Amino acid sequence: MRYAADRTGVLSFANLPLVWLFAGRNNIFIWATGWSFGTFNLFHRHVAWIATVQAVAHTLIYLVIMYQKGNVIRKLHKPYLIWGTLPYNGSATGHTIIFEGHDYWNYLWPAVAIWIVDRSLRLIRLIYCNIHVRANAGKGVQYTRSTATYDPSSDVIRLEVTPGSAHIRPSPGDFYYLYQPFRLTGWESHPFTLGAWSYDTHNRKSASTKDNEVDIDVTQVPLLSDPFSPGTATPDETQLKHPQKHSHNRHVQQQIPKFIFWIRPYDGWTRSLRQQCINSPNLTTTTTILLEGPYGNHFPLWSYESVLLIAGGTGIAAAVPYIQDHVVRSSTESEQILSSSRKDGNTTQTKDMRLIWVTRQEAFAQQVAGRELVPALARDDFRAEFYCTSSSTPAPPRSVGHDDDDDGSDTDTDRRSSRDHLWKGGSGNINFLPGRPNLESLVLDHAHEAQLSESSAVVLVCGPSALADEARAAVHLAMRRGYRRIRYVESW
Repeated sequence: MRYAADRTGVLSFANLPLVWLFAGRNNIFIWATGWSFGTFNLFHRHVAWIATVQAVAHTLIYLVIMYQKGNVIRKLHKPYLIWGTLPYNGSATGHTIIFEGHDYWNYLWPAVAIWIVDRSLRLIRLIYCNIHVRANAGKGVQYTRSTATYDPSSDVIRLEVTPGSAHIRPSPGDFYYLYQPFRLTGWESHPFTLGAWSYDTHNRKSASTKDNEVDIDVTQVPLLSDPFSPGTATPDETQLKHPQKHSHNRHVQQQIPKFIFWIRPYDGWTRSLRQQCINSPNLTTTTTILLEGPYGNHFPLWSYESVLLIAGGTGIAAAVPYIQDHVVRSSTESEQILSSSRKDGNTTQTKDMRLIWVTRQEAFAQQVAGRELVPALARDDFRAEFYCTSSSTPAPPRSVGHDDDDDGSDTDTDRRSSRDHLWKGGSGNINFLPGRPNLESLVLDHAHEAQLSESSAVVLVCGPSALADEARAAVHLAMRRGYRRIRYVESW
């Protein structure tokens, strides 16, 4: 029994490096395998359970050994044992016995090394994302800037963050850890999926003046999700192709990304951020938010011909980047077809993309549709359906524009012409459907259409666990009915 007790204790120690490794954000196996952080977090929990069971078994076996040697209960009640235990533990804590010859202590040092490496890489990511030193620019050091706006009608905080570094390349599937350093708990970090991004063009000679900022549609910038693909032209290559176009503003302008996060306030930090917005004029506050990342990996949706996106609530943050990426890749492919017949990694095979979004507040859907989804909703290869669970009756069709503060002075003709321009190629408006969608029917229809056209299909889901379970069961049912060319993907 003594061997079993010692063995289970040593095995519990031996599992500690794996527990720390699988729990880390900067896990080398994530980079080597391409698996998600959630997958290794699952491994982390299982290894932790195994180590805990081994530790409990180690303790129980030793208690049995003590019981067999005498009345352990009577011995534990002796005063010298009770009062001697406290000072002994105190002295053992500060003693150098851990440096002596206990072989099983060696299992702790890999865990310590993993912890130190992970924290060091976090610090490096923080510095890279939030601080950028410009040696030849008018502004020596550029820091991250952020603005948070709370909308009571949608109960969502829209956080816009402009990273200090202009070299960050956003892509679908990215998520960042957010810090608000100037708080009592400023060391805390909170993971959020990158919901969308846009670009500002800044004059480098006067980067601090807002007069030189120009918003750029994401569809008009080079594709950034594949920085090493052969079709992505570097600035030097673009200047060589169009020297007369870029010679006059060389080293003058640069594209600075603006990240957008949608945060549903609950408890803790999100509630505190909401309160800061409420206490500020126009429910908007300018605060210091630091980024750590990017983490995550993106799934190649562009390699599938038919795509179905299912989002629930703020899970739309996982779908919008893929929609933006589809618009960019489609635009890039059109330009390449006009210039040459060459295909590369920037093109897309997607011919049909459909978004199913389930949300409680209709206002949230209107805001996203009138901003980030505008380029996609104007396309023939994109369809969207919004389900509002807070309404029990069908809402009238509405057109979503850029301005949220409509004073009602526009005439019906103006609204109709503006709407037709905004949604050209689509249905002319957005229908907000009441209740919840029948995901089984939607997925089966999607798989059936893909099979009729002999297309590959994929279903990407991000939302509450009940929504993901229903979508997963629907895809499984479709595969059982013979639709084999369909893939199911869950996004974080």
